[in-house]
Amino acid sequence: MQRTFSYRRQEVLQEPMITEVFNRWPALFGVAEVNWEFMRITTVPLISKFIGQLDRYTHDLMKLFRAKGGTVGQKIRTIMAPTATCQNIALTRDCVVRSLSIYLNEDMETLVKEYMDSECAEAEWGIEHTTMGIYVTRVEGADLGAEPADVGVVLEGVELPESVFPCSDFSVPADPLKRRL
Repeated sequence: MQRTFSYRRQEVLQEPMITEVFNRWPALFGVAEVNWEFMRITTVPLISKFIGQLDRYTHDLMKLFRAKGGTVGQKIRTIMAPTATCQNIALTRDCVVRSLSIYLNEDMETLVKEYMDSECAEAEWGIEHTTMGIYVTRVEGADLGAEPADVGVVLEGVELPESVFPCSDFSVPADPLKRRL
C-alpha cells in the first residue's frame, strides 16, 4: 500500500463513487489501514489522538455546557442528563459530542440517525438515501445508558463494512440505526 500511495491519491482526487474505491482498494476500508493512511498524511494517530483530546477536554466542555442558557442550554441539559446517573465513558463521550454539535448550532439529525430495532423498513430507506452519516439502532424499551444494538457508517447510500468502524474498539458519537436489518 505504501508503494501505491501517490497513485491511489490521484484516483481518489478524481472523486469516484465509494463503491468503486472499495472494489479497487478494499484494504483502505480496514481500521488499521485508515489509521495508517491518516498517520502517513498528518503524522498523527487518528483514533488515539481524537479520543485522547476528547477525554482531555470533556470536563471543560461539560462546564461550558452547564453555563449555557436559553433553549440551546435546555437541549444540551436534556442530552447530558444520562451522564449524571451513569459513569460510562462511552456514554459521556457520546453526550459531549452531541452537545457540542448543538452548542455550535449544527444539526446533529443530519449526521446521526437514530432508529429503534422495530423500524427496519424506515432504517433501510434512510440508509439508501444518506450521502454521509452515522446510524444507530437501539433496542425498543431499553434505557438511555444501554449499548446500541448496532452502529454503522453510511457513505453514498452504502454501509461501510464493520472492519472500518468497529464500535467495540472505541466509542464514537453514535445514534441508533441498524446495520443488519
